[in-house]
Amino acid sequence: MRRHESVVNVQEWACLALRNLSCDHAENQSRFGAAGGVDVVLTAMRRHESVVNVQEWACLALRNLSCDHAENQSRFGAAGGVDVVLT
Repeated sequence: MRRHESVVNVQEWACLALRNLSCDHAENQSRFGAAGGVDVVLTAMRRHESVVNVQEWACLALRNLSCDHAENQSRFGAAGGVDVVLT
C-alpha cells in the first residue's frame, strides 16, 4: 500500500485483503497493527476521499483490525482516525 499510494485499485484491494485477513484473527490484527496497518488504511482514506470503494473497504478493514484489539484501537485514535472516518 505504501509503494502504490496513488493507485486506487491497489488501495481498494489491499483494504479488502486487510479486512479479510484480520477478521477474527488476533495474531494477524497484532501483526498488521505493529506493521502500520492502521496508518496505511487511514492514509488511503485521506488520499482517496472521493473513491467510495476505498472509503467503504477501509472502514471495514479498520473495523476488523480494531475489533476487540485495544492496541489497534489506540493506534486508530492516535492517528486521527475518528476525524478521517467522520469526514
